[in-house]
Amino acid sequence: MLGGKNKQPLGYTIIEVMIVLAVSGLMFVIAATFINGKQEKTAFTAGVNEMASRLQDTIEQVVDGRFSDIPLTCAVGSSNLSFTSAGSPNQGLNQDCIFLGKMLHFSEGGNDNHYETFTLAGSRLDSSGALATSLTGAVPTPVDVPYSSGGASAPVLTTQQSLPQGLTAKVKINSSITNYSFGFVQSLGSLNAGVLQSGAQNTGLVYATTENSPNDSETAAAQKIGDNTPNTHLQSAQQASLCVTDGSRYAIITVGSNNAQLSVSVKQLGVVASCPPSY
Repeated sequence: MLGGKNKQPLGYTIIEVMIVLAVSGLMFVIAATFINGKQEKTAFTAGVNEMASRLQDTIEQVVDGRFSDIPLTCAVGSSNLSFTSAGSPNQGLNQDCIFLGKMLHFSEGGNDNHYETFTLAGSRLDSSGALATSLTGAVPTPVDVPYSSGGASAPVLTTQQSLPQGLTAKVKINSSITNYSFGFVQSLGSLNAGVLQSGAQNTGLVYATTENSPNDSETAAAQKIGDNTPNTHLQSAQQASLCVTDGSRYAIITVGSNNAQLSVSVKQLGVVASCPPSY
């Protein structure tokens, strides 16, 4: 008697194929989400570190006295300084003015991804004709169009930049003051019997008390930073901090004094959608 033969299936059923595709698709989505998350975190970390590096480089530029390769003439007026490039002497030959430092202005035009760096010049002599030993006496002024007698052709030592990796920033001074401008200035020394004392020059942290609007243009910010009425617009600060975010996480970049030297530190605060409400 002949026995029956077992019939083997010729392939997968449609349901089996759909199950395999569904599982494969789910695994792909999970892997892509993980990889994308890792890439975003890597980009965020790289952006934060680059911004911290830029701040440290600005400090070093002030410490080294590096401000521009553009020769310019600086003249002292009754309430501010003016700058021209026509017939300018080489660096070091401006008898009236000195390089003071640099100021950073954030949220330029209301854009939290933009910032600019102003170069500050100051008067060598105060209003009494003595060597200036304070910021008030030096009349700090950005080398920018609002204070240039030559108009648009006058030198503008301002750099426009965007925060790296599309980051946005909020600024706090001394952990409590909302502000949009801070910077680094060289100390002016002290007088002894009318003679300026030599010695190691320190770099201090300052902020612009008049700069409290998130929508100021470059021109408006320069005018506020250089506002010498009542001549107390730049004040010393113990600390300035930037809260930077990519919309998914944030970190705090802090500038402060460390053993009498300005330094920059970074604190990564994990996955949080935005900066704290205090910012």
